[in-house]
Amino acid sequence: MERHDLVASRRAAAALLARAVRRTRTRRDSGTGRAQVPPAVLSPLATHARVVTSPMMALLMDHYDMAHRGRLIRDEQMDLVPLKLWSHGASSGAMSYDERYTPFILRTGLLPFIHMVTRSTPWMNACAITALVDRWRPETHTFHLRTGEMTVTLQDVSMILALPIGREPVCINTASSGWRQQMADLIGRAPEAPEDPANDRVPAGATYTWIVEDFSECPEDAAIEVVEQYARVYVWYVITRTLFADGGGRIAQWHWLKALTVWDSNWSWGTAALAYLYRQLDDACRRSKRDSGIGGPLLLLSVWSWERFPVGRPEMLAFNNWDDHEDPLRRPTWAYKWDRTRDNWNDTKLLYKQYTNEFDTLTPEQVKWQPYGSGDDFGVPFDYELNPKLDRKKQKSKQNWPKEHRVHVDKFKRCLAKMENGEGNPQRPANPDAFNNYLRWYLENARAEICRPAYNHEILEDNNLFDEAANAEYNRLVKDGRQTSYANVLHFVRDEIRKGPDRTEIVLDETPHGKKGESTLRKFMKTS
Repeated sequence: MERHDLVASRRAAAALLARAVRRTRTRRDSGTGRAQVPPAVLSPLATHARVVTSPMMALLMDHYDMAHRGRLIRDEQMDLVPLKLWSHGASSGAMSYDERYTPFILRTGLLPFIHMVTRSTPWMNACAITALVDRWRPETHTFHLRTGEMTVTLQDVSMILALPIGREPVCINTASSGWRQQMADLIGRAPEAPEDPANDRVPAGATYTWIVEDFSECPEDAAIEVVEQYARVYVWYVITRTLFADGGGRIAQWHWLKALTVWDSNWSWGTAALAYLYRQLDDACRRSKRDSGIGGPLLLLSVWSWERFPVGRPEMLAFNNWDDHEDPLRRPTWAYKWDRTRDNWNDTKLLYKQYTNEFDTLTPEQVKWQPYGSGDDFGVPFDYELNPKLDRKKQKSKQNWPKEHRVHVDKFKRCLAKMENGEGNPQRPANPDAFNNYLRWYLENARAEICRPAYNHEILEDNNLFDEAANAEYNRLVKDGRQTSYANVLHFVRDEIRKGPDRTEIVLDETPHGKKGESTLRKFMKTS
């Protein structure tokens, strides 16, 4: 998110919070005596926050925080490992692109994206992605950093992936009854069903192995109907491997092929991809097992991060040649900047710790706030509740999603209408004072630092012997060459330095005026 976007949105957030606090009706919990603050919804584009009361931090909800990786690392001192990346590439050559597919794919609005991801994709750094995921908060759909909140928006989807946005929401019926027959009607064949129906427990869809064996190359003498079938399978293969990859990584789910039934369906694939990324981040930030992973459009997340942060950023090399066929729709997207990179192949566990430290000590000067240049904002903020706490088990019975999401779809369409008619809020100039006030409040109510403390904050209050301090756990690891963390030491030193001015201000305020002609400062210096 651009910095002036943050400023404008946080000013609105501060106003909403102040209004909510004024309306607070003090009710006491049983035995806790804690005031209850009604939730407020904050609504910059793709950045919505519900303010709730919490025993520790107002921006964090226990529902999400108890299993959150950031809390487990800092508070529980768990030694977590990088997540596995479930997103797959589509540029291996296993599926050959045929120019006869182009007229069909053009009607979906996916042509620029298809050409980008099937041509080449950069190596994605699991350690850097995990260090970023550790800072994702489902409550606000933002990354909590020391520089403030940042998130992937529809503008990034458009610039990096060139996916269509201003269209109909991808909202289909996911019922899978009779899916094999429906698949055969769409693409001419379907995976064979087991002889015993009781053994038919496989997910609705086809394995990538089956897809490659049956549709890797379209016959040269194929009729137009067959070419259309091959084109439909090709798009299905690409989007399920790059945009909507699931945890298994073996099967292309049936409902994504079902979404390609009508070429001119006018789907907003960009909003679907962003929502899928948000849901993957919501789940991944609370996964801590050694085989845990994350799927979705990770190319979008990687390029978004590389454009803004130096953490895990690979070295860009010379670009490969790009043939746009003299067609504007085939020109490269912003991701082409990372077409060829020099990657870091060091020990993954060491890299993960290094990136965690770098994010913990990130400064505003290191952030590139407007990677695409300055200009008019994309879209218009509007109020609605984002990311309710869903019970996945209860949702499995729901299949008619156009009916379930009718209210949200209507709100989305009204948002697009406002954007097209220019009815949005006017652009507000950046206000450094307002941003600093927001940042001070945000850092006190969020977990922007997740590295473990190097020392107890009381260490300088006690009369510690030098030998005792030298033999402390952190210092012992440093001497052994096994301590790679430095963010926690920087935080400790910063806090100690901050104590000096704070104490000085207190003493200065409490110092009475001296004798006639003697200033308060002189009196303070005498008594200090």
